[in-house]
Amino acid sequence: MRARKESWTALWVQWVLATIAGFAAVTAVNWGVIFLILPPPLPPSQTYYVAILSWLLTGWAVTGAVVGTMQWLVLSRRVQQAGRWVLASLVGFMYLTLGSWSSYTLFFFPGVYTGPPPLEALLLAIGHGGLAGAMVGATQWLFLERHVSRSGWWVVANVLGLAAFMIVDWGTSPAAESAFGQAWGVFVVRGLWGASVFGAITGGALMWLMRRTSGEPESEERTGH
Repeated sequence: MRARKESWTALWVQWVLATIAGFAAVTAVNWGVIFLILPPPLPPSQTYYVAILSWLLTGWAVTGAVVGTMQWLVLSRRVQQAGRWVLASLVGFMYLTLGSWSSYTLFFFPGVYTGPPPLEALLLAIGHGGLAGAMVGATQWLFLERHVSRSGWWVVANVLGLAAFMIVDWGTSPAAESAFGQAWGVFVVRGLWGASVFGAITGGALMWLMRRTSGEPESEERTGH
């Protein structure tokens, strides 16, 4: 029984690390390119913001592919045909492209960006993350439902996970950018802190779903272990 417990714990740890690795790699590349091509300070130009948005919007699709690939390395040891996970992740994260565009367009245009009021920004972050999580979770669910029972909870986990990711982004970005600078602050918040929270929530859900599918919780209850 101890070996099984360690196996499930290892799954969760591997999933969290894979998620962090994926987000960290993409965040570093995305923002590295941005600051090489369009270095700060940020000029109050709509052309400038369009250039950044164009790269970031492409970046969300790449994020889905890279994060999905890192997670596939974990899933492939336990699930058949796990390669489809990468495609499901890419398609799911594409929603963040639409969400990012609508969010940035709302507050950047027209004129110079001054930032939304704090409460309005928080609600936007939660809504954006929740809707993105629903889309990511739904596309991945099409794959996962063939392999685990009660797979609908995976959508809920992604809603909570990406909403939490956006709350971390909203709540810690100013302090991180002040402490580490804008480029490193974005990397720390999104590539490490946000990814850790998202990976922990979805990894816990995956572990629970796979344990239930294996029948282990029921056997433990009957044997009293």
